[in-house]
Amino acid sequence: MIAAEPSAHIEGLVLCRVGDNHIAFPAAAVGSIDQWEPGGVPAPHARAAFGLPAAPGKLLVRGGFSLVVDGLEIVADRSTLLPVPSMLLGAVGGALRGFVSPSAGALVPLLGLAEFSSFVTRGGA
Repeated sequence: MIAAEPSAHIEGLVLCRVGDNHIAFPAAAVGSIDQWEPGGVPAPHARAAFGLPAAPGKLLVRGGFSLVVDGLEIVADRSTLLPVPSMLLGAVGGALRGFVSPSAGALVPLLGLAEFSSFVTRGGA
């Protein structure tokens, strides 16, 4: 899916904190969550996409893809999925799926885990 339909919805989000920023992934796209510490399994860090140094955090894994984020919360509620504006199609390595608003006043990018992990691994930040 490149862009969401204007009235699309999503149930189940992994809302992640990366420094002072937030990103989200569909909960169905995350196979497991583990703790990550320096010296642990090599994994790309979402912090790199924001120009931040690596830090301990949570390791998201699905298949052969993984990503370290600072912290997370699971949001089970149904959220409206806003579409990707046409000028942003292909942004962040094609990982951008749309935007969600898990809390009042917050707009958070919804990303594909595999695509964002690959983007960060390639140094696309």
